Amino acid sequence: MLSSSTVTLVVNTLAASIVISYVSVTIVLPYLQREKTRDSDSSANTGKSTEKRPSGHPGATSTNVGAVDRNSNSSSSSKAGEGGKQAQQEQELKLELELEQEQEEPQEQHKYFGFVRPNPFTDSLPPSDAAFKAFPKLTGNLELQATVGITQRHRMTLQIPRLLELFENNLKGKLAMALTTREAIDRKEFFETWEFFERTKDNLKCSNGAKTLVEVAGGHGLLGILCAIFKKERFDQVVIADITRPPSYDAVLSCIAEVCPWVVDKVTFVEADFTKTPGLLPRGCAIACVHGCGELSDVVIQTATEAGVASVALMGCCYMNSSAAWASPEAVKMFLGVNVAAEVQRTIRLEAAGYKVTWKHVPRAITPMNRIIIGRRLSEGEGEAIGKKRAEKEKKKVEKKRKKAAAKAAAAAAAAGNAKESVAK
Repeated sequence: MLSSSTVTLVVNTLAASIVISYVSVTIVLPYLQREKTRDSDSSANTGKSTEKRPSGHPGATSTNVGAVDRNSNSSSSSKAGEGGKQAQQEQELKLELELEQEQEEPQEQHKYFGFVRPNPFTDSLPPSDAAFKAFPKLTGNLELQATVGITQRHRMTLQIPRLLELFENNLKGKLAMALTTREAIDRKEFFETWEFFERTKDNLKCSNGAKTLVEVAGGHGLLGILCAIFKKERFDQVVIADITRPPSYDAVLSCIAEVCPWVVDKVTFVEADFTKTPGLLPRGCAIACVHGCGELSDVVIQTATEAGVASVALMGCCYMNSSAAWASPEAVKMFLGVNVAAEVQRTIRLEAAGYKVTWKHVPRAITPMNRIIIGRRLSEGEGEAIGKKRAEKEKKKVEKKRKKAAAKAAAAAAAAGNAKESVAK
């Protein structure tokens, strides 16, 4: 029998061989291939072949590529031969590059051999994207997006190249031109608000005779003002609520007064905490919030549901600082990301309060936190109908499972009977 020291030596030798083979395949061979490709590339650029191959190799050469064969009696045949050699070298270079790519691809997968714990604050599902609705020329046009600067915090100005290409000759174009001429708002706020409006204008509705829209943390107030202009039959009053009244609000309102003077009397700015202002949210009103930072979005949902608003639309950010994120299960945060986990938690809260919830998105090119939660309060009849439908669906599932179990039991009994008969025979 082999001694323990001999066995240990054999095992260590095998382990060393495996490690050496692994290093050779994953590191040494790709390095040699890259060096070989670099030499071939250098030869192609300089017109000289510096690589030596055995005579039997398909790419073997006996002279420098491009060199004139002074001993040749036919210059035309020499040029033809050199052209053929150069074409052959180009083909070999192409094959070598393909081989290098094939060998490098598995290397990129080595990091997945071990499980890496995801970061709940950065890892998430790929965010959904959307086309531009307010300014469709920006869709897919990365050059125009960069030129206009849709993510920049600088003011809208007529000096922005190609900006006027986006404005059409209609009411929307006139409003945009007025805001740009007065430099009333930042570019990111401008495009973000317009896209938010385009996706929520048909969902923000009132009930119980109310005709009030409240924009929480409205700041410049552009969203509420757009609703007052383009949904004038739906809203008689628009309230912009924020802790402080920024100069941009007065600048935006003055621009709107030039184009739509009849809107000014419908818009009111309330400089206060909306949660501590009695009567700010009349029952049946609509409420909106663009980029409610952290806990603000959760407060908006709680206040809105308690006040019995008819509809709510909000787009959150800074999710890690929200109660919705911390109330989510750890597994959901780890594998779906904090952002999605918070939105799921908010959706659950709204549905539990009797709201039908949908998700929409503004273009990701404007902001990566681009998800909009839209909730519509269901009437008592709608709630009952949905409850009955869910109960019927659940009943059908239970009945289907029962029939499936009964069929399995019958099949098992038949099989047992057949087995007894075969044994008796």
